[in-house]
Amino acid sequence: MKESEYASQVKLETMTREFDDDGQPVFSPDGHHWAYRARRKKNKEVMLLDGKESAEFEAVTNPVFSPDSHHFAYRAKLKKNQEVILLDGKETTEFDAVTKPVFSPDSRRLAYFAKHEKKWHMILDGQEGLEIEKAGSYGPLFSPDGLHLEYLSLRMKFGFKPWEVSEIRDGKPSGLHHFENCRERSASLESPVFSPDGQKLAYVLWQGMRLGELPYEEAVKLRGFESVAAIPNQEPYADRCVVVDGQESKIYDGTLRIEVKFSPDSQHFAYAAHRHKNSTVVADGQEGKLYDNVIGGVFRDVAVGSDSPSHPFVYLAREGRKFYRVTQPLP
Repeated sequence: MKESEYASQVKLETMTREFDDDGQPVFSPDGHHWAYRARRKKNKEVMLLDGKESAEFEAVTNPVFSPDSHHFAYRAKLKKNQEVILLDGKETTEFDAVTKPVFSPDSRRLAYFAKHEKKWHMILDGQEGLEIEKAGSYGPLFSPDGLHLEYLSLRMKFGFKPWEVSEIRDGKPSGLHHFENCRERSASLESPVFSPDGQKLAYVLWQGMRLGELPYEEAVKLRGFESVAAIPNQEPYADRCVVVDGQESKIYDGTLRIEVKFSPDSQHFAYAAHRHKNSTVVADGQEGKLYDNVIGGVFRDVAVGSDSPSHPFVYLAREGRKFYRVTQPLP
């Protein structure tokens, strides 16, 4: 195919505009739409959707497509330092500050946090609702069926004591968990995910890069590294504790994020735990064999009547220069 023939299929004018700065493009789930942020010389920013520019704002950020690719939302900062969410090109209510918008799985609902007169509230479908504690909060988070809206609040009990996480679902407390393993002075939440049936919630507690009150360099050496520079890829090194349905795992010290996955029937869970020297897969809380590295991982459906265990976890593992496809049965 000639280059001219290929180029004729693309609207080149949407790709050749000049800006002082631009952001990372995002694509819709169906791959038919794309968007990115761009800044002009006069320090005004616009959002481009399929090559079409929005109005100018002081700043724009957090572009998000709905799961069905039919809707598009993002944050924008106005001249008077107010912030607003734009949904399908239309401005919603102005607030002192707003967070990243989140679509429900069925694409019919939109939620975010908003600040007004020093108080934060949950905004659902444009309606101001529950007042929340923004500090240490993670969300909004929709259940898989889109019927429930949840956020998590992380806080440390008074003094140097374990952290606790409260779950708020549909505006009402649905769980409060205290964690004995997490005692660092700094911590945060990452990677929350519901089970397919929406009944279980998993997340990871990420806590500081120190061991107790040890200096960082000393803590790094105690964990087996000669120096900070010796940490693979110099990625953030931290302690992580996996929480599934309120039950915490032991502490894993590693450089990579942990992603928890549930089986299709929501009865089992698994995740890969990476350390600086080896990796393993933890299924239903039990560790598997240690490898140099673990790559990917999915629950595999098994035909009825098969001799294989139901929904085994399958992943790639490396030992030295050899790679293996591992099928790890559930406990």
